[in-house]
Amino acid sequence: MGKKTCKVKSKSKQLQQQINVLTEEIYMTYFENKMNHMRPVVAKLKDILNNIDTAVSLHNDAKSESEWKPLLSSSFRNLAELLHSETSLSTFELNSCQLVPSLLLALSFNDMKAGVSCTSVKQQNAINTSLHKSQERIEVFKECFLNGSLAQEEIATNLVKKLVSVMESVENLPLYLYESPGALYSLQILTKRLRFRLERYAGEHTLLDRSGRTLKIEPMTAVSTLEEYLRKNVAKQWFDYDRSTYKFIREVKEGGSLKFTHTLDFDENGIIYWIGTNGKNSKEWKNPSSIKAVVLSSSDGRNLPYGSLDDVLSRTGAAKNVHTSDDKNGWISIDVAMWVIPSHYTLRHSRGFGRSALRNWLFQVSKDSKAWVTLRSHSDDTALSEPGSTASWELDPPPDEKQGWRHMRIHVNGKNASGHSHYLSVSGFEVYGTVTAVCDDPPIELLPTKPPPLMMGADKVLKRLNRDSDSLMCRQRLRIYRKQTAAQVLRNLGSRPSRVDWKALQSDTESIKSCSSTGEGVPGTPDSTEAVAVPRLSQ
Repeated sequence: MGKKTCKVKSKSKQLQQQINVLTEEIYMTYFENKMNHMRPVVAKLKDILNNIDTAVSLHNDAKSESEWKPLLSSSFRNLAELLHSETSLSTFELNSCQLVPSLLLALSFNDMKAGVSCTSVKQQNAINTSLHKSQERIEVFKECFLNGSLAQEEIATNLVKKLVSVMESVENLPLYLYESPGALYSLQILTKRLRFRLERYAGEHTLLDRSGRTLKIEPMTAVSTLEEYLRKNVAKQWFDYDRSTYKFIREVKEGGSLKFTHTLDFDENGIIYWIGTNGKNSKEWKNPSSIKAVVLSSSDGRNLPYGSLDDVLSRTGAAKNVHTSDDKNGWISIDVAMWVIPSHYTLRHSRGFGRSALRNWLFQVSKDSKAWVTLRSHSDDTALSEPGSTASWELDPPPDEKQGWRHMRIHVNGKNASGHSHYLSVSGFEVYGTVTAVCDDPPIELLPTKPPPLMMGADKVLKRLNRDSDSLMCRQRLRIYRKQTAAQVLRNLGSRPSRVDWKALQSDTESIKSCSSTGEGVPGTPDSTEAVAVPRLSQ
């Protein structure tokens, strides 16, 4: 009777399994079931907020006032009636219906380039237009909630109270009582001196931390963030399925070509943002390179000397430190596996020295990653300067091009801002234009143009191997000559064994070495390097 085999699980795996079960139970009990069994008043609130979002979208799309204003006004009035009673909706219901995001969308101006000076008149005009539209929506809100009557003032007060209750429930700031019994530190910990080493080059306005120290702060966690975290643990994400199931892929295949128009640097109208949100069907943007929706390549391969290659497509608030090596032929390319006719593109300088900003480079496209077409050549372009600065450029593709290209790359074409190096520093890339079709094959990675670090100095290795080969050939020829000479001596002496005087053959040996060094053959020796069998000589 054989031994029974039992499957032994480690403690960490058992703990992970228990966490997954508990996560699914919490999500199904407190989130999924609540959303599936919605009260009528909650369903009405969701409809109102959806109408507000629709009105804002119509307003942003430059629709006429007769289309968006009546819808927004009626939505605000319905919301006022719904909020007349303080107890009609709970705090959780208000938060789950996305009340705060909808009001923020309608009443605030979200400038993605906040804190960054505008570099073009077009960008300034776009910002002024957005400000004007947000002011128009605020006036509609005032007419519905702040018209001077006592009833409206009471409704506005209820709205503020409900917003405060929502924010209090989702924004939790940790409280540390250092004066409590058993605490290791008192309030004097707040006066502890922190030493940092900060540097700033001439002509720059940002400070760089060279001390390597960080100040850790407890983050605030919102209910929506917790819900999203729980959902990721119990369900597959859109990028976990086959590429053919992606909504942005099906949108192109079913609906034909799509056009993406540039408005601001790194707005939400670009192709990279569209891919990272699965055709704007996902609330959270994912880096397309990290989920293999697109593939990045570089002249250094996947491993850059500075930073991660995925951060070339970064959209975080702070720029990443991403640089290629100091190569005058350096490049970074992206394969989107879709046919694109680009009209504009945007770059963001990486974090680090402002002196490594691009000045001379090419924007190129290709259909097969072999033949490249230059759509724009930059010479002494100073649009990128400080770390994290952004700029956009218009492209002029051939008017007879109907299909487009799938590969795009930034190719170094001269020295950067330092005037003596060729580092390619990019921590943000976006492209606009027309997507004509989807490629049949998935995105592919391009091979680097120079050998990896392990192959550096290969020419020296080959020279050494050649020298070793010449030396081995010399020894083999010498061994053959000596054996042939010994056999000749034996034949001359007959069968009587004798010791061979090898010193007498020294001059012949030197001649063999000289012939081997010049590559000539040795007279009287065969071309083959096979050994000749001769008897061992003894006294």
